[in-house]
Amino acid sequence: MILAGDIVTLRDYEPLDQILRKWKNLVLYVTGNHEYYTRRPMNEEDNRFKAWLEDGHPHVKLLLDEEVSIGGSISSAARCGRISTAAICAP
Repeated sequence: MILAGDIVTLRDYEPLDQILRKWKNLVLYVTGNHEYYTRRPMNEEDNRFKAWLEDGHPHVKLLLDEEVSIGGSISSAARCGRISTAAICAP
């Protein structure tokens, strides 16, 4: 599954937690601008969210300005300020 931004705000993980507890396969997560509708700096939110995912949902890969290859397909994520994009490219 690919969650390509604007899923939850990083103030309240509960709605996302409910989804991820039921889904045990690989998830690629790319943050969107709505995730950052909080009063904390983006890098602080990224660190908190990444730690929360690693602790409770290790099957979720948070993509922050990086790419991952799965079975020869490349999924990349890039953030520019508060804008996020996600793309999947087959070989």
